[in-house]
Amino acid sequence: MAKYLVPGLAVGVLDADGPRAWGFGVTNVDHPLPVDADTVFEIASITKTMTATVAARLAADGKLDLDAPVRKYLPEFAVADPGVSARVTVRDLFTHTYLLLSKESIELIEENFSPRQKEGAK
Repeated sequence: MAKYLVPGLAVGVLDADGPRAWGFGVTNVDHPLPVDADTVFEIASITKTMTATVAARLAADGKLDLDAPVRKYLPEFAVADPGVSARVTVRDLFTHTYLLLSKESIELIEENFSPRQKEGAK
């Protein structure tokens, strides 16, 4: 930890022996509290990478279809537009390629496009 200037860390393991966790060091150098299994860390956007990696592994193993609607796996999934809720795929969520807008939002955008902008958007 000293080599990488990390004041503290927690390690969790889930295996056949069940869940276990250990804490090392302190929470931060300004307000040092011991790290334990219940310490909450700010992890920024690393969860996106971890989630996408797990999804890719599941897809490679045939356990997840990235092109299936999200509702195949989360039947209660819903956004403002029911049609979008039914059509958006797992891949869409990872690639941010499906516009999750309500009908009202789309109408507002369309009303504010000039004819020239509308032509360029086609």
